[in-house]
Amino acid sequence: MEHECYCQWFDHVTRQSPPRLDLIVYLRSSPEVCYKRVQERGREEEKKRVDLDYVKALNKCYEDWLGNEEHHSWHGNTPVLVIDGNEDKTLHKTHCSNILSHLGLSETVAA
Repeated sequence: MEHECYCQWFDHVTRQSPPRLDLIVYLRSSPEVCYKRVQERGREEEKKRVDLDYVKALNKCYEDWLGNEEHHSWHGNTPVLVIDGNEDKTLHKTHCSNILSHLGLSETVAA
């Protein structure tokens, strides 16, 4: 019942004032990497409910929606920036600068 209420409210709000997105950032990771990270987190609620087949199904949905091109694609009129999320790495200042530059933003916007 709560889910149905949420869906009706979401539909009402988006009809009244459709969201205007400037950018979608898609952190693309393989289902296997995502599943491994879920296992490493060790959250009780994820242990019982998240299996590899579920993660693969979610990945397919995101790939169908956002992952049509290797680096940059469009969803309607909204650009999609695809970033490789498979590697465990901290975003270094240079990497962040490159992303911001690609988006036409300055570093002060992200601060």
